Amino acid sequence: MNAMRSKSNQSQSGLAMVEAIIVLPIILFLAMLAGEFSHMMMLQNTLNKAMQNGATYIAREAIPPGDLGQIVLDDVGPGNVDDTKNIIVYGEIDGFTNGATSVLVGFTLSDVTVELDGLDGHVRIEIAYDFPTIFGDFFSDFGFGAPGGGWNLAFPLRSSITVRALG
Repeated sequence: MNAMRSKSNQSQSGLAMVEAIIVLPIILFLAMLAGEFSHMMMLQNTLNKAMQNGATYIAREAIPPGDLGQIVLDDVGPGNVDDTKNIIVYGEIDGFTNGATSVLVGFTLSDVTVELDGLDGHVRIEIAYDFPTIFGDFFSDFGFGAPGGGWNLAFPLRSSITVRALG
């Protein structure tokens, strides 16, 4: 009887190993997916906060003192559009000239658009940032995707806000 029970335990031990081999990659993939999603949400939150800071600045600076409600978006030289982009990308007005690092890796001034909205007295800010995946390099290291290039798993995170210019 004991010999029969020990043989049954050995076969159960092997079955547990096979189940673990099948289930472990699925669990690891789900953990990687959860990590990637939380990373994306953190970057989206950082983008939104930076855009809110830029919107606050342009709302105050779009109408110059002395003008009666006329919005002026000055992108020549150090104008309010360039200052707004610097605030969004670097976190400060003189960010680009001071050599500051951007709030996100790969985030540049060309990712930000500041323009008049069709509504009277409104300014629109749009951001298109290429989301760099955490595991994109991981998959390309294992030979997935194009030779030498791997998979391009980046996709744009887009965000926009419209603010009323304060006079």
